[in-house]
Amino acid sequence: MPLGQNSFYSYELQTKAFVAENRHFVTDDKTAEIEGNSPFEIVPKHPNGKAILMIHGLGDSPWTYHDFARTLADQGYLVRAILLPGHGTKPQDMIGVTSEDWTRAVNEQMDLLKEKYKDIWIAGFSTGCNLAISYAEKYKDVSGLILFSPAVKVRTSLLPLAPFVNLFVTWLRKPDETTYNMGPFKYNNVPLDAIVAFKHTMDDADALLKEKKLDIPVVVMMTEHDSVVDTQNLLPLFDRQLANPASKIIWYGSVPKDLKLSEKVIVKTDYLPEERIKSFAHMSMSYSPDNPWYGANGKYRFCRNSMSAEDIKKCRESKEVWYGAWGTHDGTHPFARLTFNPYYNWQAAEILKVLSSVPSKTADSGIIKPSESSREP
Repeated sequence: MPLGQNSFYSYELQTKAFVAENRHFVTDDKTAEIEGNSPFEIVPKHPNGKAILMIHGLGDSPWTYHDFARTLADQGYLVRAILLPGHGTKPQDMIGVTSEDWTRAVNEQMDLLKEKYKDIWIAGFSTGCNLAISYAEKYKDVSGLILFSPAVKVRTSLLPLAPFVNLFVTWLRKPDETTYNMGPFKYNNVPLDAIVAFKHTMDDADALLKEKKLDIPVVVMMTEHDSVVDTQNLLPLFDRQLANPASKIIWYGSVPKDLKLSEKVIVKTDYLPEERIKSFAHMSMSYSPDNPWYGANGKYRFCRNSMSAEDIKKCRESKEVWYGAWGTHDGTHPFARLTFNPYYNWQAAEILKVLSSVPSKTADSGIIKPSESSREP
């Protein structure tokens, strides 16, 4: 994947061409797959002088921010979403990729933003949160963080073995030669190199978060039933380590009665039977119910909850499918993975409250004038 460009426009153009040339397409809509897996920028009609860099997670793509980026741009924020090396094409392209490659991509795009903006936030999803935390702790010039399902701790105890196993094998589960185990905007399988790279980002962010408090404003979104992230341990950790009074933690689910939390934690139920939702999933934090692919009436439905072929068929075809975290079953309903957030509008308003609580560093910081447009090569 090409890196080292001297403008976001060049980076966007070259990366989109790379995706188009190297992608293994899984739907008939090749244009949608190219666009959804490529970096993008949204220049607001009425700039407020602030910018946000968005970093997706392991196996994901800039599509993660299709909805949230537009919500922020409508409020005056310049938004850029990047594509991490190894992503957007096919899982095999992650062989040989390291956490340093991902860090380089983040550093380059932050440097480009700093040329015109002084107020820059970073939004991260899952692995992207780890990269955002590490960058903010190292450079100390980030205005704040927006963290969706931060993967600072995971539920599996096998992850520490990944670097050793990777010395001998490339895949834990080799991709199907036809589908490559891909969705339109997401890999469903990655090589061990990618898992090792993820572990490095997790270990770095975990160490930093335990050692130091985050003094900048941070918004964290997590769910009790996340099948990937150990959110039960992360909730008290973030509550202790977020020192800025504007920081906020949005928790979907229930909280143990013996766990004492501060007022920065907002709790919302993730059981919404009237919407056929039993629990929230790792990937549901950032998507609107109106998302054309992952929304309530979206084109794509995740039905791989360790199901039988018959159950998968019911999941894909049923008009009364229920939604939940990965692996949710109740013996009665067909279940799909929840891929949208029914509280999306409320959550966006809460995030914007934190963003607006921080005054601009200068009155005219970073507003891109027409003659300085990043669309110029």
